[in-house]
Amino acid sequence: MKVEEALEVLETVLPPGSLNAVKRKVFSQAWEGKAYSEIAEQAGYDPDYIKGVAANLWQSLSGVLDEKVTKKNFRALLRQKFGTHKSCLAKTELNIQQYIFQSSTETKKTLSKPKIDWGEAIDVSVFYGRSQELNQLQQYIIGDGCRLVALLGMGGIGKTAVAAKVAQQLQNEFDYIIWRSLRHAPSLETILTQLVSFLSQQECSQGELSKLIEYLRNSRCLIILDSVESILQTGCTGHYRPGYENYSQLFHLIGETSHSSSLILTSREKPPEVAAFESIDAAVRSLQLLGSKEVAHALLKTNKILGSETQKQQLSEYYSYSPLALKIVTSSITDLFDGDLSEFLQHGTTTFNGIRRLLDQHFQRLSELEKKIIVWLAINQDWTNVKKLQTDIVPAISKANLLESLEALIWRSLVKKKSSMYTVEPVVMEYILHYLIEQVVAELTTANLDLFLSHSLIITTGKRYIKERQNKLIIEPIARQLSTIFSSTRALEQQLLLILNKLQASETSLCGYGIENLINLCMKLQIDLMVGDISPCQIESHKSANTCSQKAIEVLSTVNSKSSNYCTIVPEKLCPAISQADRQKCHESNNSQLLDRSSCVCPTNSVNLSEQTCLEPAKQEDENLLDCPMLLEKMQIPTLGNIAVIASSPNRDFLAIADKLGEIRLLPMVNHQPHLVFEGHTQEIHSIVWSPDGNLLATGSSDQTVRLWDINTGKCLHIFEGHKARINSLVWSQNNQTIASRSEDETIKLWDISTGECLHTWLAENFLQSSTNLDLLSIDMYEFLAPTFYDVECPVSLSINQISFF
Repeated sequence: MKVEEALEVLETVLPPGSLNAVKRKVFSQAWEGKAYSEIAEQAGYDPDYIKGVAANLWQSLSGVLDEKVTKKNFRALLRQKFGTHKSCLAKTELNIQQYIFQSSTETKKTLSKPKIDWGEAIDVSVFYGRSQELNQLQQYIIGDGCRLVALLGMGGIGKTAVAAKVAQQLQNEFDYIIWRSLRHAPSLETILTQLVSFLSQQECSQGELSKLIEYLRNSRCLIILDSVESILQTGCTGHYRPGYENYSQLFHLIGETSHSSSLILTSREKPPEVAAFESIDAAVRSLQLLGSKEVAHALLKTNKILGSETQKQQLSEYYSYSPLALKIVTSSITDLFDGDLSEFLQHGTTTFNGIRRLLDQHFQRLSELEKKIIVWLAINQDWTNVKKLQTDIVPAISKANLLESLEALIWRSLVKKKSSMYTVEPVVMEYILHYLIEQVVAELTTANLDLFLSHSLIITTGKRYIKERQNKLIIEPIARQLSTIFSSTRALEQQLLLILNKLQASETSLCGYGIENLINLCMKLQIDLMVGDISPCQIESHKSANTCSQKAIEVLSTVNSKSSNYCTIVPEKLCPAISQADRQKCHESNNSQLLDRSSCVCPTNSVNLSEQTCLEPAKQEDENLLDCPMLLEKMQIPTLGNIAVIASSPNRDFLAIADKLGEIRLLPMVNHQPHLVFEGHTQEIHSIVWSPDGNLLATGSSDQTVRLWDINTGKCLHIFEGHKARINSLVWSQNNQTIASRSEDETIKLWDISTGECLHTWLAENFLQSSTNLDLLSIDMYEFLAPTFYDVECPVSLSINQISFF
């Protein structure tokens, strides 16, 4: 059968006038096997519109042929029914036309006046955007014949409005439409009685599932159940509240039993039946509803918010284009700032009572593990993978439990996922941090510790801009509130000392992050807890290596005990007074092995305990090497692709920006216009460093090479090859003659920049073994508690993640 013959069949079997020009084009090109996107492009229509036209066409054919017709099977069905001979078509034409006449007459009679009970459905006469979501729902319900569709999203995102709009648009496709809200958690018996009574037009009052299914089969019905999360259990994802378990049977039967009707559910959480049965080809589907740019724009315009387009975009993005959140905040902007968006943004308050109450509802429904995870995601301030989360969480949990809880948080629309990484939206993050701060302050005030032990308040080994945020958003507010609550510094010191004593008396496994948090907090408050033995509470360094910043504690020196090492906190003002005897005590300790993370910290200097000599700090990263997100926050630099790392020249005249594709751009600090582009690396660049004189640039990449560039010409002078894995860190010698590189192949190489020759290779593991020579000890000033070891024969300091010369 050719396409012309197929079109002739359609003209014959479909009601007169139903096959317009667009449908003919869609049918013809679909017959040739073209995708909807191709058809749309050639016809000049939106792809979603073409899909809708096709869905309507397949539905019409399904009614005629009494079989479900799709893009995949329509050719085979037409060939099977009508063959390639016109005689076959002529033979069946009379019967088909008679069927079409009867069917269309009955359909028009029935569908011209559908029986509708809108119940508590909202008014959607004023409705903005959402065309893509509406088209998708129509495709599910009409095109694919789905029996159960769940519309999911956060509270206030617009689920109820979208469900009401699509029901309004599809009302002529159904015999009956009924809307019921589950907000007040009616029993299943109540809902069944109302549904059966309506569908039977009050002829039957028996609220039984069997009766409901009977009516769903006999007529084409659309049922909408709003706010399904009201019957789901708080703190236990995927379970119903006691007494509401029988709703599971309702959803199961409607989704799995053959009938021609549809049920739309709106919910903040995914019902378990939807999670179990949905798939691409199944009759059960879900649609995650996100914010809408069109709705956000309309709300700001309607409320006459004054501000630039950039400011309006910033506000909308912060609230993830949530209609309800923007309604609340625009109302506050109007009332408090006379509609001045600029003044509101400068004020810095973004989580108002209405939004907080909305998020309270979500947060209170979480399980304890889900709460613990979402707090960690807020603390991390960045996309986080499963491995890091599993490492962070104490006490330890299984990977299966972690993944299950993350999935539940995604179902609840509180966490978003991208390439196996997880984070939360900005407004949710602010809410969670507010909760964390209030909880920690309450715990410290009462000495009943929970979150203070289970979560690290600042991740000192993280990226610099992340540490700055954590300090600003978590540590500083806690310190301010404590200073306000306690009448004097002395009273606060006594309370923190009480907490320290409580931690001392606890088992090591119960201390969690308590000691690290206490030290960080004491330093922010400038409080010295003098000579405290914290050995029973080992710092949770094996998890995150967290500890205090370098400005608060100068030396934690170590002496031996029969049972454990004592850690004595020596305040900065007392550092010069550390006696020869005290140093000798450390050196002559019976425990002569290399001091480990839980026993020695020297945040500012690398201390040679034998000679009492302070060496220059072993810095984790050159001060000129800036974290990209922090730089982009502080300076208005044009975004150039996927930026991986940025470094400024020694004289601060140029920025070197490396991207994830292996390209480096040199930008003047004055106008930030590209000056030179260095090409050669084939994979992402992880380290970029300037020579001390500012004339050369060295870059290390995942392509396992180090490249040396002339910044005046852009020429690659040398390619240093030899590493077997990505290059993590580079550093120049002060004499400008050598470069050291650190790779994930666990080696460190020293290169001659004149010849490109590898002068020496060290195995990193050799620097991580215990030693009796205390002269090899230093502690990194940024990665506190992460050991760094110095070889006295070579002027290079080596650590597990970075290297530096001194």
